Amino acid sequence: MKMKTILVSILLISAFKYADSQTFQERLYSSYINNKLNEWEKIIADMQKEYNKTNNDRQLYNIIEAYYGFIGYLMTTDQHEKMDKFIETGDKYIDFLMKKYPKWAEIYAMKGAWYGFRMINAVYKAVYLGPKSMENINKALELDGNCPNAHIEKANVEFHMPPVFGGSKLIALKHYQTAVIYYEKNNKTKNNWLYLNALISMAKCYEVLNNYKEAVNVYKKILTVEPGFFYIKNSLLPSAIKKIK
Repeated sequence: MKMKTILVSILLISAFKYADSQTFQERLYSSYINNKLNEWEKIIADMQKEYNKTNNDRQLYNIIEAYYGFIGYLMTTDQHEKMDKFIETGDKYIDFLMKKYPKWAEIYAMKGAWYGFRMINAVYKAVYLGPKSMENINKALELDGNCPNAHIEKANVEFHMPPVFGGSKLIALKHYQTAVIYYEKNNKTKNNWLYLNALISMAKCYEVLNNYKEAVNVYKKILTVEPGFFYIKNSLLPSAIKKIK
């Protein structure tokens, strides 16, 4: 019995050491590909503790990106009360960095995304929030035309905006493609859930445009990057293959 207790203790210590050895980016990525985004709240809390020790602005930006992904998860799981809290806190972080770094393109891209989040619970404010979102996204592209996050947000706006208001799936596709190109060109693909997310968005855009062959090609590309991404392997890829005529 004593030996069993010792073995359990060793296993627990090993597990904690493994978690400590992983970077925050690796932990977020692992949870993302394993469809365990519910784990992100704990990872974000750990990131916050680290930031409180260092006050490192890059770390704060990384927290904002994690908020960005987690808010999307909360949205799809109808956890709106918790989502609102993350939107409010994230907005304060964004404003802090915008004032400190007025030429940081990624921050403007995130600000544009946050205006989009606010429209979810206040559709009646779209007339005001929509232009604000576009203003910040366009500013991000003006500051850095090679910024993948800016192209993703531009694509998201074009994809979701009704054509009657100027939205275009073709323009969205172009910006998703551009975002992927810059992630790859700048070697920002390893353990990067945003890169995989951009590829998924691009594939889904192809599907909406009834170009299922290209969607299948993108899904297969994702699996070459991350063979363990079973949501792609078992769901999205087979579904797209079935739609090819």
